[in-house]
Amino acid sequence: MQLPLFLQNRRNQIITGVAALLIITTTAVIFWPKAPMVVPVDSTPVTLTWWKPFYGSETYGDSIDDFKKLYPNVTIQIVTQKYDTSYYQNLIADIAKNAGPDIFTLRNDDLPAYKEYMTPIRQFQNATLAEYKTEFADLVVRETMDRDKVYAITSYIDNLQLYYNKSILSQNGVAIVPSTWNEMNGQLSKLNKRDANSLNFSQSAISLGTGGRSLDGDQNINRLQDILPLLIFQQGGQLFDYQENRPIFGQAKNAQQINSGLSTSQDFDSNVDKEGPTYKAMRFYADFADPTTNRYSWNNASPNNVDAFVEGKLAYILHYSYLQDTIESRNSRLQYGVAPVPQLDINFKKTYGFFFMDGINRNLERDATKARKREAAERFLYFLSLPEQQRKFVTKTSLPAARKTIVSEQLNGDEKLRVFAAGSLYSDNYYKPNVQATEKIWNDLFERFWYQGQPLDASLKKAVIEYNTIINNGPKLRN
Repeated sequence: MQLPLFLQNRRNQIITGVAALLIITTTAVIFWPKAPMVVPVDSTPVTLTWWKPFYGSETYGDSIDDFKKLYPNVTIQIVTQKYDTSYYQNLIADIAKNAGPDIFTLRNDDLPAYKEYMTPIRQFQNATLAEYKTEFADLVVRETMDRDKVYAITSYIDNLQLYYNKSILSQNGVAIVPSTWNEMNGQLSKLNKRDANSLNFSQSAISLGTGGRSLDGDQNINRLQDILPLLIFQQGGQLFDYQENRPIFGQAKNAQQINSGLSTSQDFDSNVDKEGPTYKAMRFYADFADPTTNRYSWNNASPNNVDAFVEGKLAYILHYSYLQDTIESRNSRLQYGVAPVPQLDINFKKTYGFFFMDGINRNLERDATKARKREAAERFLYFLSLPEQQRKFVTKTSLPAARKTIVSEQLNGDEKLRVFAAGSLYSDNYYKPNVQATEKIWNDLFERFWYQGQPLDASLKKAVIEYNTIINNGPKLRN
């Protein structure tokens, strides 16, 4: 039976409406914006063990708490360790047994020998790697990396600067702390006080010149092994060419200082009849313990220089920022200040810097069962490299920062810290594949010169041969 016309029209409308609704619904299902897929966070508990000889929970507690807010499943346990040769021995023994800490501390010099026991931090790639190279001081970038891989993280660079005794200077008519070695030369006669009828000093201007051993059998200049390369750097010399990967200790100065492109026309002693920045730096240093020179200020009968400064018998001492803790604990009444280390050329600033850094046990990469630990360790060390955590570290420790933005903040802060913060930017160091053997070179150089009667140039040539041999023998672990 045929439907009435009005019902046929209604039926067609219904069919058309249903069809349209189906089309709209289907289109919506296909094209409607979908909620992002929720990726479940791995909540498996992970515990990381961190060996720390210095700056433990009291320093990193807040940073660990901040990290745990982001990764509540990760627990970080700091295990305090005594820093001596047994530290490295125990570390390597444990790593060899697929054990040991997940994160551990080592000195910046140690990367060449200990890199094979570490795994690089994968967060530093592409943009983050470029930022790392830009944001951290040059010394940090060079000493924590190998072949564009970041192996360790630090938050500071300690560096050599000039401590001075305010009372000694004022009592002897010295109004201005020297900014150059020439200015220092002009103050020596005012500040040195010799005992009657003796070459020994009741008061010394500065502790430089000796090596090997003092009369009591110990070295009387603390960190001698850092002061001597500093003087070479200031003269425009270097010990190692990082671009060509070869030793250049003892070689003649190039037109441009080889690892920075900077240049200096200044000499410690232009009238010294020897070529090369290294010899001139060593001769300048030795003069301070030579009674035949007008620089004579120190000798093998002098006491330990840290003791002498703390006791108010030494006007100037080159040392790191951590010396302030020693001074405050042993003689809190000592009136002292800190100034930039004297330069040979104020347009070519150099000081010597070092730091401790933290890296990851290689077993976290090699053992598949430790993959979660490796990921957590990498995230944590990357987290410590971020500005806020870097700022927390230096605020708690009063150490000079490693990240340039934090250095900039410190340059406007505490007077004494400003000097070391600025030094972070012009600190240098050199390649030591065998740290212990390399540092011994400097002591032996002046042992031969002062006690065995070997001419300085001959002793220096032997030191150069020793360093070249160390490089040729390759990286060696501490023992």
